[in-house]
Amino acid sequence: MSLDDKYTAQDGRVLISGIQALVRLTLEQRRLDDERGLDTRAFVSGYPGSPLAGVDLEMGRAATFLEPAGVVVKPGLNEELAATAVAGTQLLDQVPGRRHEGVTGFWYGKNPGLDRAADALRHANVAGTAPLGGAVAWIGDDPGCKSSTLPSSCEPMCQSLSMPLLAPGSVTEIIEFGLHAVALSRATGLWVGLKIVADIADASATVDLGPLRAGIPEPGRASRGPAPILLGPAALDAEHDMLTRRLDLARAYAREHGLNRVTAGAGNTTLGVLASGATYAVVERALADLGLDEAAMDAHGLRLIRIAMPFPLDPAELAELTSGLGRVLVVEDKVPFLEGHLKQALYGGAHVPEIAGRDLLTARGTLGADDVAKAIATCLGIEPPRRERRRGLLPVVAARTPYFCSGCPHNTSTRTADGTLVGVGIGCHAMIALDGHGRGTQVGITQMGGEGAQWIGLSPFTDDSHFVQNLGDGTYHHSGSLAIRAAVAAGGADDVQAALQRRGRHDRRAAARGAAGRARADAGAGP
Repeated sequence: MSLDDKYTAQDGRVLISGIQALVRLTLEQRRLDDERGLDTRAFVSGYPGSPLAGVDLEMGRAATFLEPAGVVVKPGLNEELAATAVAGTQLLDQVPGRRHEGVTGFWYGKNPGLDRAADALRHANVAGTAPLGGAVAWIGDDPGCKSSTLPSSCEPMCQSLSMPLLAPGSVTEIIEFGLHAVALSRATGLWVGLKIVADIADASATVDLGPLRAGIPEPGRASRGPAPILLGPAALDAEHDMLTRRLDLARAYAREHGLNRVTAGAGNTTLGVLASGATYAVVERALADLGLDEAAMDAHGLRLIRIAMPFPLDPAELAELTSGLGRVLVVEDKVPFLEGHLKQALYGGAHVPEIAGRDLLTARGTLGADDVAKAIATCLGIEPPRRERRRGLLPVVAARTPYFCSGCPHNTSTRTADGTLVGVGIGCHAMIALDGHGRGTQVGITQMGGEGAQWIGLSPFTDDSHFVQNLGDGTYHHSGSLAIRAAVAAGGADDVQAALQRRGRHDRRAAARGAAGRARADAGAGP
């Protein structure tokens, strides 16, 4: 055995982390294409951010395996430009000097990066993907707001972009669903999202390599013609094709490959529990806490439904999955996305089950097994599990507030007078919000790249004359330089010029007073 087995082994079992599984995915796709005689390559670009903060670093460490396999990695300056670069891979068949049949593109970024890149992704998705290319977006989701300024859930944005979304619930499924994502993109001409939450990205697991490629269809080679220039009627035609034919192809792919399926209690059941991705694993833990094994689930008439592709959903398939049930509990973080689609799919049908979800489960943060166990117990009319205090545990001590690393320049560069108005920014220096001493009077925090622009809207309505904005060097290159240009364009340059002019007048007056004083001194008068 070797530490390199996670990337080099062709069969057997390997120990691998969630981030390493994404790297392995690119290698797995290339090897699969080579075995099928396809002359393809892969291209990876994006912008790091938790829970995908280590993707670019791990790609660099794995360069000795990626480069010989034909995987090109070029991190982007920001998420939008990285998405545009990945979209460029799907135009290969339009250039005369192409050296390969196709390039599979992979984009990565956290959910706020998905928002930022939305316009680029929307253009790319409407234009379409190549039959032997394909484009997959690795989306780092943070419903618990562990490492972001705001909690996030990527399903609504993917729906807005008409981008199919697959939701792995384990490290193994990152590779398995990732291969399906490429195949789905090639088959439909759509970009496909892969939702990665922190609990999966940060996890490690032993993965059986053998079954990973099972059921991955071979792509067709027929050309779809050149990508349309999205102007006027051509844009309307491409959008219509995306909203109808291509999304229907995605629904058919999910049905054909059993991505959404009943996993337990198919018949003689009255209560269904429907979940997707990592939340499905939470349901399994909740059932274990309730002491409901397979026999007990059958006795209670409980059916488990797993949704691997939360968008787009097939209404007819949802009706089949919930057929015969009297009640369905939809378990999902944040917004009632699946719950709304299920209600829409079953509306107007005969024998429609009662649908529960947000009325029993919190929208705050990430759902835990205790939350889900209580909801299932309520639906079944049984007692929820009681948590007994374990003996022998050490007493809980006060948590340590995060602070700057020893010697970090942010610790001193962010210190200001208490009366100074200060804007909090994205980066390590955001910790000034946790340490108010000597950090000025803090006024708000913006999204990445907006640092300082809030003063443009605030300054005309206050007598305060000065505002200090924290801006990291990474953010400056990502998008912060545009905020500085916006401040100048909004009048900052005039203010600076006026200040210089006032300083000039002050200097001239001081010089004049000095000359007059010297003249009076020469005449025997006081200064």
